[in-house]
Amino acid sequence: MIKSEQVMLDVDGLRMRYGSADVLHDVTFQARHGELPALLVPNGAGKTTTIETPEGFRARSAGRVEALGADPAHDDERWRARLGVVLQRIG
Repeated sequence: MIKSEQVMLDVDGLRMRYGSADVLHDVTFQARHGELPALLVPNGAGKTTTIETPEGFRARSAGRVEALGADPAHDDERWRARLGVVLQRIG
């Protein structure tokens, strides 16, 4: 049983770098069971990159990410079966 105070998503110091450009720098937030976090920032601010990293679709440059108790960059994909992900359509 999942407790309401249990952290389901924990992002700490997330950094994403493409070449010499930092796209994300020191992004930190948590989401507990039952919470629905929202990212309200302008286009191009890194919303998609921020969300795709804990989903395991992008590898971070630095920082710590834990989704459902797993590190998407290092754990196997069994935990991903527990995620409900709807990918955005590009174009």
